[in-house]
Amino acid sequence: MSVFVSEGVDVRSVVASHLKKYGYVDVSGDPRLRQVCRTRYGNCRLHQCLGEQCLPVLLGQVLTQMHPSSKQIETLCHISVYYPGAKKLSTYFSHLLPPLLRLISGGVDVITDIRGRDAAVRKRRIGATLVHTMLLAGGCQRHALALCESGAVPVLGRILSGNQDVPWCPYKDKVLMVHLLQLVVEIGDERCWQCVRKTYLQIERELSEVWKRHREAAPGDVRYKLHQAVGWLLSILRRGKMLPQSTKRRRDSYKQYFQFPVVCSSSECSNIEAGSKFKMCAACGLARYCSTACQTHHWGHGHKPNCKAMVAFDKANGARVI
Repeated sequence: MSVFVSEGVDVRSVVASHLKKYGYVDVSGDPRLRQVCRTRYGNCRLHQCLGEQCLPVLLGQVLTQMHPSSKQIETLCHISVYYPGAKKLSTYFSHLLPPLLRLISGGVDVITDIRGRDAAVRKRRIGATLVHTMLLAGGCQRHALALCESGAVPVLGRILSGNQDVPWCPYKDKVLMVHLLQLVVEIGDERCWQCVRKTYLQIERELSEVWKRHREAAPGDVRYKLHQAVGWLLSILRRGKMLPQSTKRRRDSYKQYFQFPVVCSSSECSNIEAGSKFKMCAACGLARYCSTACQTHHWGHGHKPNCKAMVAFDKANGARVI
């Protein structure tokens, strides 16, 4: 795990104390903390901790600064790989979109310094990943339309049409950009469809070449993933009409794409969401519980101050729990 230190929030110390509270002992040292985070359950708790304890402070810093630091955005990205965190962040989609687009559209291809270029590529990947997870978790037509109106779709098209696997745009970044365009098509309305199709008409030849070039790639190879993603996008856009509503996926179906399963927030419980959905804290929208007993226990053992901080932040910024 990287060291993420924001002003006023040392995420590593918060994570260490959180894991110790959940039964892990002597986790203040880096080697032991990394060992704990290798387990799937430990990783779930880690990302749950980042969201429930640090999100109000981090969001406040990002939204009040004209140019938030990449470390702050990167910490939000780590929160967003856990479904409840991404769903909560999606309520601030319009607020977070401008700084994220600055990261995505940075002129990576014109940077000659290798270290500077690698840093810019990393920032672009962080920005695109955060947009992607927010759309997956809470995406609606309003979010897709905001992305189109911001001018992001032509930027994604320009990245896709560039030279293949150059240092400033590796294959896995191209896969991420294609997935973003897929989401805009799937959850957006007619205006979003027309925006993506306009960009597609400009880069159709380049996309076709990408699809042909990698059709012999082995399954599991990132080039094979790129071939599949581009093939799906081409098949939809070549129809010349929008996807019928009956074929669009329900919002909850996107939960399967998140890296970690949802775990009960109570420190006395280790249940993982499977089948029936966990109950959500109606106040903060972050904590999840498998039963009323777990919710009652968690309220008196750490959640009360975190929940009140998140509620106060939501009221101050006019956000709502979805």
